[in-house]
Amino acid sequence: MAAIGAVFMFAVAGFLYCIFTVGAGHVLMTLLQSTATGYYEPEEWDGFDAAGWFGRAFYLLCALIYSILPLVFITSFVAGFIPAPIRIIGVGTISFFLFPFVLMSMMDADSPVVPWSGYVWKTVGKSPGSWFKFYMGTAFVMALSTIPIVASIHFLGSWGTWLAAAFAMIALTIYFRLLGRLAWVLDQLPVDPDEEVEEEEDDEID
Repeated sequence: MAAIGAVFMFAVAGFLYCIFTVGAGHVLMTLLQSTATGYYEPEEWDGFDAAGWFGRAFYLLCALIYSILPLVFITSFVAGFIPAPIRIIGVGTISFFLFPFVLMSMMDADSPVVPWSGYVWKTVGKSPGSWFKFYMGTAFVMALSTIPIVASIHFLGSWGTWLAAAFAMIALTIYFRLLGRLAWVLDQLPVDPDEEVEEEEDDEID
C-alpha cells in the first residue's frame, strides 16, 4: 500500500507541476509578446485554450533544449579534463547568452523548431548596445533574485520551495518583460534596402 501511495503522490505532483509549467509559460510568453508589440500590459488575457497554452510552453521548452543540450553534449567529451562545477557554470553561462537569441529567432520564424534567424543575428551588429543593456539588466535581476531563493530553501526547507518558486516567478516576469522590451527596440531599427528586397521576394514566393 505504501508503494501505491507513493506512486499516486508522485503522479499528482507531476500533474500539478505540468499544469504550473504550462500556465507559467503561457503567462510569460503573453507578457513577452505584448511588450514586444509596444503594450505595457496585455490588452486582454486569453481564456483557457489547451492548444494555445501548450503551444506557448512548447516554445519555451524548445528554446531551453536548443540552448542547453548542444553544450551538454560538447562538454561530455571533456568530462575527464574539466571538473563538473566548471562545466556546469560554463553551460549555464553560455545558455544565458543563447536562450534569448534562440527564443527570439523562433518567434521571428514563427516556429518552435527554428532556432536561427538571420534578422535577429544582424541586430547584434546593428544595436550591440541594446543587447548589452539587456544582458546586464537580466544578470542583475538573476543575481538579486538568487539571494531570497537560496535563503528560502536553506532556512525553510521543503516549505521554502513554495516561497522560492514565488521569487523565481517574479524574476522570470521581469526577465521576459526585459526580453520583450529588447524585441520592441530591435523592431524599431531601420531596415536596410537589401533586406526590404529580400522580404518582398519572400512575400512573392509565399
